[in-house]
Amino acid sequence: MQKKFKVAILGCGTRGTMFTGGFFRRKDQFEVVALCDWKKEQLEKVHCLFGLENTQDFTSADEFLKEKRGDMVVISTDDRHHVSQCVKALKLGYDVLLEKPISDSREEIELLLKTQEETGKQVVVCHELRYGAGYRKCGELLK
Repeated sequence: MQKKFKVAILGCGTRGTMFTGGFFRRKDQFEVVALCDWKKEQLEKVHCLFGLENTQDFTSADEFLKEKRGDMVVISTDDRHHVSQCVKALKLGYDVLLEKPISDSREEIELLLKTQEETGKQVVVCHELRYGAGYRKCGELLK
């Protein structure tokens, strides 16, 4: 039997909810174990959409990032928090799926790269919008 990857989601807005749904539809491979969003109603929405049970829920990213809660974390928070949260997650031992953009600061990107090299963990940057309905429609119209 294949190991289930335990996934924590930091940021449960539109994209975080989309990622949660993707993992939920692959329950044989993934288990969503923790959710974090500063809006309690977003946490409730995700629970209702996917019938999630037994997740640890947080409304503070600082509390969420005090300890490792799964094998990997999805970071889909406000853009300005991506690097600081990703650095904390790497130091906790997470592999990270990081929503774009990483940062517009060279120093932040260098810090992230240094931390990734030191920890040996993976950071994958997601560019999912190119597959969104609006972009697909534009492609159809341009053909």
